[in-house]
Formats: sequence, C-alpha cells, structure tokens
Amino acid sequence: TIHAQWEPLFVWSDATEAGRILECRLPTPKGLRTISESEVAAHWRQIAGNSGEPKFSDFWAGLDESRVQQWSHQAAAEHRTAFVAVMWLIQHGLIGDDNMPSKEAIASN
Repeated sequence: TIHAQWEPLFVWSDATEAGRILECRLPTPKGLRTISESEVAAHWRQIAGNSGEPKFSDFWAGLDESRVQQWSHQAAAEHRTAFVAVMWLIQHGLIGDDNMPSKEAIASN
C-alpha cells in the first residue's frame, strides 16, 4: 500500500477571507512545481495589457462580469491562480487537449 502525503494546492497568506494566495503547488512527474503570486500577477498583467504595476483587477479583463460577481474573494483568487497553473500544465504536456492528464503524466505515476 502506498500512502501519499497530500500538499495543499494553494498556500494562503492567512486563513481569512481577506487573505491572498502566495503560491500554488502542482504535482508533476518531476516533483512539486510552485507557481508564485508574482508569476500569476505577471500573466494577468499581460492579458489585461497593463503596462504598469500588476493589479488584482487585471484578472477581471475579458471575463464574464455576471459570473465573476457571484464569486467570493477566495473563489476569485482560486480561479485566478488555477487558470495560470492549468496553462502551465498544458504548456508542459501534462494536460492533454481533452483537459485530462496526458499519457506522459499518467505514465510517470
């Protein structure tokens, strides 16, 4: 029997609703890949066409406003970070065209 220790996906600055995600930990065939808040902010800054300092509001650019308004601060932060994490997994061949783990990702476990 294999017993794995699960790491939290999101590392929060604190456990309150006002907290922010410091990093996202992705399990990969080569171990955990950490995506930092600065990587997430840079991604959304580029998407928003913001040439200044990154802002949380960069994330809202191009999203369906009626859907986003239903999210809590925590849910918005998780969506913002998870999108960048999934993009990284796709770019590195770990998620296939069907949004499922690739053969390479499955074979490595």
